[in-house]
This record gives sequence, structure tokens and C-alpha cells, in this order.
Amino acid sequence: MPAKFKCTILGSGDTIGTPIAGCKCATCLDPKSKRYRFGLLLEIDTLKILIDPNPDLKWQCLSADLELKDIDHIFVTHHHSDHINGLGEFFFRNPKPQVLWYGDNPLNHKLIDYWKYLEAEQVLEFRTFSNFKEIKLNDDLTVLPIELSHDFPTSGFIFKYRNKKIAVVTDTNGKLKRQTIDSLKNVNVLFADTFSENQEQIKKVYTDCGISTPDLGTEWFHMTIDDVKDLKAKINAKRVYTVHMSRHMDTQENLVKKYQTDDFVIGYDSLSFDLLK
Repeated sequence: MPAKFKCTILGSGDTIGTPIAGCKCATCLDPKSKRYRFGLLLEIDTLKILIDPNPDLKWQCLSADLELKDIDHIFVTHHHSDHINGLGEFFFRNPKPQVLWYGDNPLNHKLIDYWKYLEAEQVLEFRTFSNFKEIKLNDDLTVLPIELSHDFPTSGFIFKYRNKKIAVVTDTNGKLKRQTIDSLKNVNVLFADTFSENQEQIKKVYTDCGISTPDLGTEWFHMTIDDVKDLKAKINAKRVYTVHMSRHMDTQENLVKKYQTDDFVIGYDSLSFDLLK
């Protein structure tokens, strides 16, 4: 069988996705700007790997013609509801337990307890990972969890297959540890949290909620377009795909016009490519 390293963005949206029910902004009204909550599918040779089983997982699988029983490994970046609340979709769907990987820290252990019924039903097999300790899935494929900056125990992942590397850094700001930066150096593809175009859009989040804007330098844990570009340059990533994008951003068409280049791609749901082709 020919080697394969296929990536599919199942969802490119943020915590609540786009559109928001009842919102009449241009982005929410634009069908081309619809974004399910963040999720990524990797197909590496015979393995299917899901990153973040989000609440929109059912619809993402239908769109991607993906059967849940075919997923071999599930990696969870963190335990916020928009990244883990799709686990219930796996109930009674699998002929064999699928492996669920989550971060080994006290808060994650506490929050994963609700889902332990899936292990009791032999649907999932729970395993933990530690940041910066490599996981070997087979002779050619390794996964390195890395620490992110989200004011909540959150990890990114670097998947290395043969001579290619992709990295997933969602739900983080740009204030990353030196070890994280060093681990990310020279990745072929970076899927990066891009919540907004600029800080003015972040401020609007708080204005819409009727609360005062915090110090964005210390109390905000997502990235803007400029933050992602800075990270791309710092780690020498060959190509970036933006994900975890909010409805506060412009429409998809306008974002592409303003920012997209050959090596900086505005992500969208169902975007798919094979890194080896």
C-alpha cells in the first residue's frame, strides 16, 4: 500500500462555531463562512487519528463520510467542552476499543471521570500522555505532546511520519515555552489557533458580553493573524493552516483575499490534503 499522510479539517471553528443562533452579522449570515467546532482527522497509512472529539462530531463524520468505528486513536488537546463533548458519539459504535489519549494531570483526571462509562462498556481504552514524552504508534509514526499556553492544562501535538512533521496548536496564545518552540522547529505543516484578525475583534467579544476588557497581554489565550505569522517565522513552519476561528473575523472570502498565500492558508471545514503528494 502506498504511504499516506492525509489531513482533513473536520471543523475550523472556535468554542461556539459559526454561525451563532440568532446572530445577524455578515459572517454568521454567510453560508461559505460556516465553521463547525475544531476537529482534525489524520489518515496515516492504515491508521485513522482524530484530534478533539468536539460536539459537532456527528455532523463532521457525515460530511467526511467517516465511520466512527474506523477511528483507531483519539487525542484530546484539553478538556474544555468544545474539544471533548463529542465522545458520547462513540457509545456502542465500535467492534473493538479505540484508544483515547489525554493529558496526565490532576484536572484532566477529574474531568475525564464522566466519560469513564465508555471504558466500562469497552468502547474506549483510556491512556494518558505527558508533555514532551514521545508516543510511538508504529515503526514509522510518533506523536510528541507539547505544552501550550491556555490558562488551562492544554497540549498541542507533533505527528512525525517518516520525514514529514505536522503540528497542531489550538487554544493557545503565542507565549510558548522555549521547549515548545524548539520542538516545533521546521514542521512541514502547522494547524494554528487563529481566533481573530486583531485585538479589536477580541475586545468586541467582551463588549458583546457587556463586561470590561481584561489585559489582553496577560489574560487572553488565543492568537490573532499576526500572532500566527510571528509563530510561523519563529519556528520556520513551511505552511500554516488557520483553525479555531471565530465569527468575529471577516467572511471566509474576505479573509482569503486579505491574508492567504501559498504558505499561509485560511482554513475551512472539509479542507483536505495529502502531505506526501
